[in-house]
Amino acid sequence: MGIGEGDPKIYATQQIHGKNREWMEQDVFKRLQGVAAKGFKWDSNGLVLRQMGEMSMNPNTPWCHAKGHHELRCSVDHHIIWEGFGIITPRCQNCWKVCLGLPDFKSLMRMKEIQEDWDIAAKCGAEVRDYTPKTYGAYFYNIGIDEGRDKYEQVVKVVKENFENGEEIAKGVILKRGCTEYEMIKGPSPYWCNTDKELEILEMIEAYTAFRKSNLSQYPMIKRYVMQNWILWAHSHGDFSYLPWNGGKKLFPDYVTYHEGDILNIKNDLRMAKEAVLHPQPQGPAVIEPVEFDKDLVGDDDGLT
Repeated sequence: MGIGEGDPKIYATQQIHGKNREWMEQDVFKRLQGVAAKGFKWDSNGLVLRQMGEMSMNPNTPWCHAKGHHELRCSVDHHIIWEGFGIITPRCQNCWKVCLGLPDFKSLMRMKEIQEDWDIAAKCGAEVRDYTPKTYGAYFYNIGIDEGRDKYEQVVKVVKENFENGEEIAKGVILKRGCTEYEMIKGPSPYWCNTDKELEILEMIEAYTAFRKSNLSQYPMIKRYVMQNWILWAHSHGDFSYLPWNGGKKLFPDYVTYHEGDILNIKNDLRMAKEAVLHPQPQGPAVIEPVEFDKDLVGDDDGLT
């Protein structure tokens, strides 16, 4: 057994004080080691954490991104810094999102078209987080509250003009600051700020992280993969507005139901079905029915004698 390879519960009992606690609080390397599954990898040559691939190629998402925002670094700021250190970065504090819920798959597909035609930083998709009370959602990313308020007005107008029930959907459009998880855990967003110690940690993380900024859209092949999962999500929620995108057919066959019809006929059908399974009738040779020819058309001499 090597150093640190014992039961994690044992190490949780350590009494860390003095210089050792200072080292632990400043140890960004230890907390950054476990992020490979989030799309990052240590570059041993430069001793930096590098993002592997692009957001546009990540299939493990319920979202279709119209475009990323060139001033945001969500992969690092949320999945590394927030989840690993509990710090809301200054970039996240300056991110203002216009958000809305969508009632069904049909409206989700319409919103996807709108966001892509608009060519702005936005996403929409299945809202799979169980702490977010909507089935589908759409988000528009902005820098600063002024830009956020302007985008809010624009989104409300677009929703009212492009959806059959646009007036009702528009009532649910909001402008919020940062990610939902931040406010749930850290509290109301007006109170967000960074302490001097947090800023020191952020500076160290920045020094050890190489991240490519990008405002690219997802690749079409990834969007096709995501939209197939949307259909599965819609079916699981009894939302059959997806049918036109599935050839007018349900994704899975319906049940056989027994609550209607003559009960004696139903029981007889059940007995016959059981008999057919347990005692299948052998199939005889194919019966060829004689063909009648119109003699006026073929004549008396068929040419075979």
